[in-house]
Amino acid sequence: MAILCTYCSFFVLLISIIFYFLLPDHGHGSFLNPLNATRKRIDHEPEKWKNYTKDFINGKIEVVGVGEPKIVNTFDDVKVQPSYVGWGEDNTLGINYYKMTDELYEKLCPSWESLSEQLKKQEFFDVTIHRSGIYGSQPFGCSASERTKMNGTFSDIDELGSLYFNSKFLAPDELSAKMKKWNQAYVSSFYSNFKNQRLTSPAHNAMVPSVAITCSGNKSWIFARPRSIAKYGARTFQGASFMRGMDENEEQFVVHTGPGSIITFPPYWVHWVITNPGLSFMYTLRLKYPGNMFFIFLKRLFVERLTVFYMIPEWYFREALQSTFNRILGYQKLDSSFETGDDATDIHGFDCANRITKEELDGLYTKCKSVQKEY
Repeated sequence: MAILCTYCSFFVLLISIIFYFLLPDHGHGSFLNPLNATRKRIDHEPEKWKNYTKDFINGKIEVVGVGEPKIVNTFDDVKVQPSYVGWGEDNTLGINYYKMTDELYEKLCPSWESLSEQLKKQEFFDVTIHRSGIYGSQPFGCSASERTKMNGTFSDIDELGSLYFNSKFLAPDELSAKMKKWNQAYVSSFYSNFKNQRLTSPAHNAMVPSVAITCSGNKSWIFARPRSIAKYGARTFQGASFMRGMDENEEQFVVHTGPGSIITFPPYWVHWVITNPGLSFMYTLRLKYPGNMFFIFLKRLFVERLTVFYMIPEWYFREALQSTFNRILGYQKLDSSFETGDDATDIHGFDCANRITKEELDGLYTKCKSVQKEY
């Protein structure tokens, strides 16, 4: 038995050494956590958040535009960059920017009447009420908000409200085959009708590739490569993460979107968003790359390591484990009522005092317009 244990220990050590040398060294973050993403709650650092805004406005951060959009008449021409663009020393631009022809717009963008009817048919839908002042939060840090359920239609939503990742709108027929091929995860719908310009979303990212289709309204997006996260790290929550800061030496990219625009970006690309006043509707396809899900996950684990472990919600592991045991034991009913154990009040709690002034917001928007033509 002792000899067997010795052989087992040697085998485990040998596999560990081989695995270590096979893993690529990204050159950022730590070896086992390349983006320094953890579930540790974010610290309240208003001065640090304001300093980023000042540096962005004053030109201390390199900011460039993504250029003119490519005209597309079919959704088959819309592409998503590979998953590890912007990792390590890769300097590829991960954002693809498109403008739909009128014909494609008619196929992909439902009318307001159609959207309103779909909303009315829902028993209830989730709404976020933005509580971070008149103009929103700084590009980094927390953002006070209130999530509530309601029914009715768009006109019933509070003027500071927006749809909360509503996923019950029907995707247009034109997308069905493409989404099936891409192993669509879900659709996020975004509606707002603000009276003034707001910074609606502080810096965050998602662990899946995204395709954002704008049907109405204008937004400005500021992106950065995944490696820009590693210097200060990120706080993970429900398959996304919120930045603790941004590497000041990494360039950032501006893209303006409007009716008929499509942008795509790979996993982990950091972005914060300014939303212009008026009616706005956009839906974002959250996708999975084509292929065998098991092997895709192994590849992600191989490259992302602890980063992907922390990005996946804790309840997912518990629910998957319980589901497996229930099937083994022959239980008919599965209990999927796990709580995350994470209230995320450090991200969106009412005590978040992160606010941006009109002067700061105007400065950010002016800088964005100086490097990228408005849509």
